[in-house]
Amino acid sequence: MQREQILTAIKAAYAARLNDDAAALAGLWADGSTFEIEGEKSLIEAFPAAGPTGLHAAIDVILALVKMSDAQQEVVAIDGNRAVVINRASLSFGGGEPFVTTMCDVWEFDDAGKVRSLREFLDTAMLAQEMAGLQ
Repeated sequence: MQREQILTAIKAAYAARLNDDAAALAGLWADGSTFEIEGEKSLIEAFPAAGPTGLHAAIDVILALVKMSDAQQEVVAIDGNRAVVINRASLSFGGGEPFVTTMCDVWEFDDAGKVRSLREFLDTAMLAQEMAGLQ
């Protein structure tokens, strides 16, 4: 996969995420693709899509629970079929007040240009606090 193909796929994924477009996102994922939030498991266990889980199933949960807006990405590195992206975004959980946070997303693509895996590093204490606020 070429660098420009990876950048195009990542841009399309974030655009679809900002528009809550599950169908567009599903078209980007490879069969058997995975999603996982990295971090202290006790802080993320309340999030139903913390993973590791199938990316197709995770995106439905994420779109229903977390609204993302005003996101900006910075591609930090591309190495082969992997990319590291810093994502600064405004999020709101369950319709609550939006807040700004930074996440680091590690993307891996297959040779056909589909997302094979997405690992997300984020503020796990923030995630735990937001999930507790929904109960």
